Amino acid sequence: MKFKLIFFIFNAIVVFSFLFISLLPVFMLGWDSAAPFWQQSWYLLILFLLILGGLDWYFISNWKFFTLLEKQNWDAVQAYLESRLFDHSRIGEQGLQILINIYVRKLDADKLISLAEILKEKKPTQFRRQRLNLGVGYLLKDDYAGLADFYSDIADRSELSDGGWADWFWAFASLKGGRQDDGLSRLRLIADQGKDEALMVLTFYMLSTIMDDESGASEHARGFIDRFQKKHTPASWTSLIEKRQEQVYLRSLSAVLQQAGEALLKKSVAEQQPIAAPQAEPESDQEFDPGGEQHAEGSDHD
Repeated sequence: MKFKLIFFIFNAIVVFSFLFISLLPVFMLGWDSAAPFWQQSWYLLILFLLILGGLDWYFISNWKFFTLLEKQNWDAVQAYLESRLFDHSRIGEQGLQILINIYVRKLDADKLISLAEILKEKKPTQFRRQRLNLGVGYLLKDDYAGLADFYSDIADRSELSDGGWADWFWAFASLKGGRQDDGLSRLRLIADQGKDEALMVLTFYMLSTIMDDESGASEHARGFIDRFQKKHTPASWTSLIEKRQEQVYLRSLSAVLQQAGEALLKKSVAEQQPIAAPQAEPESDQEFDPGGEQHAEGSDHD
């Protein structure tokens, strides 16, 4: 009901605004003065109708999707989005984000991995944009060999991919798979080139738990940890993590990020416990919102 009300109010406001602006010259100057202007500017009416028609077509063509979102019927939303993707090979970025969130919330690793394979084959652009989120499927299954293979294309690169997060996941999977030299080599590359603070916290913490030197055997690491300790308190670090929950891959790492940040905030990190495997967010009593704060504005349409 809320969506329908918004739709009709939107149309009413747009039409009223156009009529007000259109008739304003008549009210101020009279018809004799306003008529020549509109005789020469008739195309503005056509342009307005085209814009309004385009916006209305967008809403009407996605009416069912928006209605399901409003009702928060997530099983129906999942079925609708799967139909759009599998039967018609059409799904927009926000619809894809919602579908990924639903799979993760349900801990449905197989469907998430299958989705990644389909997108890689049929929609490579969307696959590249969502690769970090899609890779969470392997974390849900504790399939570190699969995770390493998923990011294997970055193994021989000398520059970071996906802001360094693809490299971190590949390094983590390599370490879990017993390939310590490969994992450490990639972590050192992240330490040298990485920019993302959360990524650097995980990287230096992992190095500190593996290397004998408490700071990761690096002046660069010691400098980062010193700046991190001056900048953050446990509360501010927790707040920063909470602000970055929109992306699935970061939400899956929230517990690990909390652990790593708290460890680096201490004077010595050498004796901290080794980093735990990332986990999917636990079930909670909070209202399920797979699309995050922006889902009501999104569409499954390309």
